[in-house]
Amino acid sequence: MNVQVVAAPLVTGPEKFPLDLLELIAQADHTVFFSRLGTMGRFLKFPGVGTKIVCYTLDPTSLASSFATLPYAFLQAVHDALVRKISASSSYRITCANGTNLHAELRKGITPDLPVLTPFTVRNFPLMVVPPISAQTLNGTLALSLALLSTATHNYPDPILPLNGPLLLSIEQGRISGFGGETAQAFRAQQHFDRVAQDVNGDPRCVNSWHTGFNPGTWFAGQAKDDLLRWGNVVFGSPRYTHFHMVGSDPGDICGSLFDATISFDREVLWRDGQLVFLHTEEGQALATEHGVSLESIEASPSIGI
Repeated sequence: MNVQVVAAPLVTGPEKFPLDLLELIAQADHTVFFSRLGTMGRFLKFPGVGTKIVCYTLDPTSLASSFATLPYAFLQAVHDALVRKISASSSYRITCANGTNLHAELRKGITPDLPVLTPFTVRNFPLMVVPPISAQTLNGTLALSLALLSTATHNYPDPILPLNGPLLLSIEQGRISGFGGETAQAFRAQQHFDRVAQDVNGDPRCVNSWHTGFNPGTWFAGQAKDDLLRWGNVVFGSPRYTHFHMVGSDPGDICGSLFDATISFDREVLWRDGQLVFLHTEEGQALATEHGVSLESIEASPSIGI
């Protein structure tokens, strides 16, 4: 086995992906990313027929936890089942206790170049999140909390804006029509959106897409506020965490955080109050049995630092 370790450079975005690395990837049987460069390139069409995987375990403890040791085949089966349900749906709704109340009609208004789901070109290890779901026809109120973060699509200055309370975004057909909540915070958020849009030369009011985690073993040691960048690199795999991609072209450059959401597709609830209730359906239980997974052992709701 010939293993080559390459230090990944810091680049501004996927359009600046290093050509020398693309040449190495084209020749490799397997490429494993341990850096944000893999996340940045998660939608790129990489050369070569080898596998491309980005690893999100933060340390040996994370690698040894249920986050990474749940059977990959089980998580793949859960992923595939959720994707089938989402792809076949004509609508969805998202609510949360903070005031989120969103709905969207799928198929209507979805253009051919913007599908309902945008698949990753790089695999995740562990498997942890469904592909981004289009927000092109999204309407309602989105209540964000904790902080505005980067989606890791581009590097830009000062990507984190802490939130002291709910930031209420009014959404009309996938576009932000108003900033609400505490007045000063809403003003700061609007300025943040405008600045980031200028930095990435993108649309300052677009809500591109969103997705939710499905790996019940996802956890984070410590408090999110102590290291939001490190926290954001892993917690997106939790069923408790839904995040939105906003500003710029698809997949967006600002990440907005939503916790403990209830999410339904065609009125079938798949996540309820941050729990993946799909696992308790007949189909979900059959998948667990098939792969020898005890649902009781993985539903202790590990801490995600909030």
